[in-house]
Amino acid sequence: VLLFIYGAWHDKKTKEGFYDIPLIVASIVLAVAAQSVVNYSFPPAEEGKNALITLAYHAKKAILHPYELVRWLAAMSMAFGPALWLAINHYRKTNRYDNTRNLLLMYSGLYLAFGILAGGDMTRIIFLGFPFLATWIIFELQEINKSKLLLLGLLSLPLTFIWKTIPDPAWQWEAWESWYPEFASWENVLLVLGYCLVVTLVMKMKNIALISVLLLIALQACAQKSAITSVHIDSENKFGKLINGKPKRDSLLTLFNDHDSKIAQGRFAVDNENNLSEIMSGQWTYFYDNGNIKSKGEYKIAQYIECGIVPFYTFYPYKTGKWQFYTEKGEFDFELNFISKTHHVDTSCEGGADISFGIIENIPLYKLHTLGADYFYELQKIFLEDEYTRTTMTPLNGRVYVTLTMKK
Repeated sequence: VLLFIYGAWHDKKTKEGFYDIPLIVASIVLAVAAQSVVNYSFPPAEEGKNALITLAYHAKKAILHPYELVRWLAAMSMAFGPALWLAINHYRKTNRYDNTRNLLLMYSGLYLAFGILAGGDMTRIIFLGFPFLATWIIFELQEINKSKLLLLGLLSLPLTFIWKTIPDPAWQWEAWESWYPEFASWENVLLVLGYCLVVTLVMKMKNIALISVLLLIALQACAQKSAITSVHIDSENKFGKLINGKPKRDSLLTLFNDHDSKIAQGRFAVDNENNLSEIMSGQWTYFYDNGNIKSKGEYKIAQYIECGIVPFYTFYPYKTGKWQFYTEKGEFDFELNFISKTHHVDTSCEGGADISFGIIENIPLYKLHTLGADYFYELQKIFLEDEYTRTTMTPLNGRVYVTLTMKK
């Protein structure tokens, strides 16, 4: 449709008849017909919003939350680096009518617009326009002299380093989110956008010596990006100051299974933005399907550092103190004491971290024979679940192994 509108306008403006308008109209009709046949033959399992409603929804979101526009600009910077801003600046300075240039700019602009209007994962959507955007950038920058083009490549290296060390979302979801402008903290967003804009300004300078000095400073900062001493650590006070493993605020909830039977009751930590987390805190009670108490005990919250663009804290609960276990008839059965021990966990930071984790040291011998070692091993694990992921923390031989799986 966009090509039809532009083609009709171009042919009318230039009188050269470059575009075969009937052929373009026929292709639109064929595409709509094919889409209709597919939708009719293979209806979706879940009805969703159509494309126009989705675009309108995200446009409204951007208007109501202007900071989304800043995230969008940062996502553009993360996807194509300072070269994109140089290309935009070059087009602004050398604006002229050129059919090839117009086509590349039209489709590049379309994918940049999709970044904010087509969904939440801006960087990925913008990068889907690579064939158009990369070609348009090359088209615009072909007039730049080789020394500046080389300098542009060197100044883009820090962003290349960032992508090289990006965490795997299957195992480190929060670390992964911190690298993407659409999910990251404000500090990270402004860092990416600010760097690309500064590079664009540097490239416009005439003093090559000054540019070289700034390049060395940028590369030196990049080389030290993993250092976390004396820098801000994001989310450090996410739950307020933890006192004896307890957050500043929490909320009491009762959990039910699919059959509306109560399975657990306890408190979840509430963060500083009044969001309910998946982190258990304080006293918890678990129930059998018949409503009788199955077990009860206490959770404490601890934290360790992960390394994103800006280091941040990951929070987790662990069992502590005496836990009581009951039979299905509601009678007391046995008691276990979870003792906080130091364990090592691998993180996105070099060397990992040493953390506290609740371990069972003494098991009643008669229960070990009847229930088996695997039963007590499973009791030490911690299971967390949010909207997108399930996380399992497993202690073994002085280490804690974190396994994260994506929900279907």
